[in-house]
Amino acid sequence: MNLLKIKKILLIIFFLSGLTALIYEVVWMRMLAIIFGATTTAVSTVLAVFMGGLALGSFFWGRLAEKSKFPLLHFGFLELGIGLYSLFIPFMFEALIKFYPRLYNLPAVKLLGLGLARFFLCSLILCIPTILMGGTFPVISKFYAHQRSRQNKDVSALYGINNLGAVLGAILSGFVLIYYLGVKNTIFLASGLNIFIGLSIFMLFSANNKVERQNPQLEKEPQDIAKESIRPFTISTFIPWFSFFSGIAAFVYQVCFSRALALFFGTSVYAISTVLASFILGLAIGSFIAVRLLQTKPGAYLFGLSQLRIALGAALFLAVYIKLPAALVWFHSFLYDKFWLFQL
Repeated sequence: MNLLKIKKILLIIFFLSGLTALIYEVVWMRMLAIIFGATTTAVSTVLAVFMGGLALGSFFWGRLAEKSKFPLLHFGFLELGIGLYSLFIPFMFEALIKFYPRLYNLPAVKLLGLGLARFFLCSLILCIPTILMGGTFPVISKFYAHQRSRQNKDVSALYGINNLGAVLGAILSGFVLIYYLGVKNTIFLASGLNIFIGLSIFMLFSANNKVERQNPQLEKEPQDIAKESIRPFTISTFIPWFSFFSGIAAFVYQVCFSRALALFFGTSVYAISTVLASFILGLAIGSFIAVRLLQTKPGAYLFGLSQLRIALGAALFLAVYIKLPAALVWFHSFLYDKFWLFQL
């Protein structure tokens, strides 16, 4: 098995990794909505815990990946850890259902508020799998980085493929899996997929080692480039901060869009899956477009331009939003008995 074939298999595996991540997110929202209520606060809490765990995982495992000689092996252990831990999550939620009513009488909860207590309980259960999920992208990106000439294309393809898997995961979990398998079995299915991914990665790791032994001349990522010179103070210095505030805005949009559309589409798992799938589909398409644009324009310029267009898109959403009730009535008038067409 050559390196190109290994990378193609990894794309499929990372697609499945994105699929399982969104299966978990939709199912966790569904389970926590039963406990906390299907409110904007509950959705925001789950999103904050989920994305906070991804951010922490990305930071921690990203640092570790920089020093690792075997990033592929780390990726396998991360996926295996996600799968094994998630097997116990349904039982943790069952315990939480019994414990949650007792919160109302605790002095600490009265002092801090139910929202903070809810956030703490979510974090307690979901921090481990989300931190492990956050590590998957930087670790697998490290493996791809040894071919510097294709690094941007490879990493963008990874991000896009992972998001496409996430779109399918959001749709499958909301419209198919929960309906036919139930919440607990859907989690067990996703856990099984993660365990399968982890074991598959260990096999690929073995195959990749053989390739590297047979081709010692393969170009590796130079380790001393960063030490050769100190970067000048340029706009790239501010990009991490711009990215931070862009991330805040992105999830303000997601929560607000979810809240706004819930007024018309309801707070069912179908509505949650639809919003998540649409949101992530945009991220996937955007990443594939960005790969092509980066060949002709500087990244910082494209980043700034994208922020202006996002703001314009948000303004257009507000213009369209006021017309949604009439559109929904029109669609419902001839699709009321056709569930799948109406959802589409």
